[in-house]
Amino acid sequence: MNNLETILKNMAESRPVFHNEQDFQFEYAWRIRTEFPEWKIRFERPFEYSKTERRRIDLWLEGDGVTYAIELKYKHRDLICTINNEYFYLKDDGAADIGRYDFVSDIARMEEVKKKSSDVRTFAIIITNMSGFWNPPKKIPGVASDFAVYDGNIFGNQICEWRSQNDPKPSIPIQGKYELHWEKYSTLNTDEDLRASDIPMTGGDFRYLFIEIS
Repeated sequence: MNNLETILKNMAESRPVFHNEQDFQFEYAWRIRTEFPEWKIRFERPFEYSKTERRRIDLWLEGDGVTYAIELKYKHRDLICTINNEYFYLKDDGAADIGRYDFVSDIARMEEVKKKSSDVRTFAIIITNMSGFWNPPKKIPGVASDFAVYDGNIFGNQICEWRSQNDPKPSIPIQGKYELHWEKYSTLNTDEDLRASDIPMTGGDFRYLFIEIS
């Protein structure tokens, strides 16, 4: 486990849940700054792929002679809880298959960065309480079958097709091959943590996937 993943995992003790993706991104960057105060950190740093196209990287780090580019995702289902007297109300973030499409897009983007600048270490990271990410898909193929990022899957080396005529999305090529291992982030399953009788307890199980782009 590298230092960046250790920092992420250790956040769970005091920040087991986040209000939104921006909250997660800021907290992670703050922890990195605390651990490595001399590092240069930028949010939404532009990265050019061509003269006509410009995209932005969620988190750009420079330190100890190494440059890091990181895309961060936080996808969540309904959850209401109180942590250390702070109230959290997470509304459903949409279907898990759309979330998987978005995350695979992050992997593809990081592959483009790696291709453009091979010396940059690139990562795609997600935290979610949506079990549809880490559980194996149903036997019947769905519109997002190509975007299977479930635990234990060997993913990549393919063109991922979104199989829906009613909701078309661009295909996403993934050049690398990645063995996916979801890790526990936090579990909010006590009376002190989870305070909503109408919210399933499974919504309190958060896991993360930490991928370094090869």
